[in-house]
Amino acid sequence: MEDMLPPEELSLLTFQDTHPQHRGAKEAAIRTRFGIGSARFYQRVHSLVRRPDVVAEYPQLAFRILRLEESAEHRREERSRMRRVA
Repeated sequence: MEDMLPPEELSLLTFQDTHPQHRGAKEAAIRTRFGIGSARFYQRVHSLVRRPDVVAEYPQLAFRILRLEESAEHRREERSRMRRVA
């Protein structure tokens, strides 16, 4: 399955899988290794984990990221509700 992913995509996923915590050192490593900012890195990783072939190859990573996205969406909805009430 890994040879089906382009090397750049595989590298992004492998990096995220081995460096799950978001910290300043990780941001610097992303910029150094991939030549992109952390926001673009996360956009690309998040779009990749929606692909069935990536979910099959990296199930824990995909589900962890999707669960974090759902949690963030829930928090945004909750803050929006609280603003309307106040």
